[in-house]
Amino acid sequence: MLRVGLTGGLGAGKSTVAQWLREAGIPVLDADQVAHALLGPGGEAAPQVIAAFGPGVLDAGGHVDRRKLAAVVFADPAQRRRLEAILHPRIIAASNGWMAAMEQQGHGVAVVEAALIFEAGSAGRFDRTIAVVCPREQRTERWRRAGGDPADAEARLAAQLPDEEKARRADWVIDNSGAPSHTRAQVQKLLAEMGCKTGD
Repeated sequence: MLRVGLTGGLGAGKSTVAQWLREAGIPVLDADQVAHALLGPGGEAAPQVIAAFGPGVLDAGGHVDRRKLAAVVFADPAQRRRLEAILHPRIIAASNGWMAAMEQQGHGVAVVEAALIFEAGSAGRFDRTIAVVCPREQRTERWRRAGGDPADAEARLAAQLPDEEKARRADWVIDNSGAPSHTRAQVQKLLAEMGCKTGD
């Protein structure tokens, strides 16, 4: 089975590409959803995160509030690394288990969608990597249109490699700066290169 890592920075459009891959029949795991589960009520990582960051990151129900946690970790690189040390090993273990399950089910390709594949040093877990890129200004504008705070966008971008570096490291690059039809055509070409016509 071909194990593929799909990455892209804030506002680059990796989730859109991931959805198109799913529509083509390829299983895709969203690492952010894994993190949601780890931090949610009863989540494996929640007690450790609460112990590390204190009551200031909790909601009224006593559960981890991801917005409050993000405000803390994106304002301080040391705090971000502290959170990553808690979450990343668990996310990697979960995604490795998921890929093994996809292989057992007979899939020819499986994709893990994650923003920090290169930053976390986990690209080696994949046979191939895909980077979705577009200009920084376009990405921040998409974030703003979606209701995000521009200052928050800058803090998040500072934690991510520049698109140029992601593109240099990736095996395949999807340029999402143009019309959706242009991006989709690149995805169709990529599917063919992965040996997928309408799925795997």
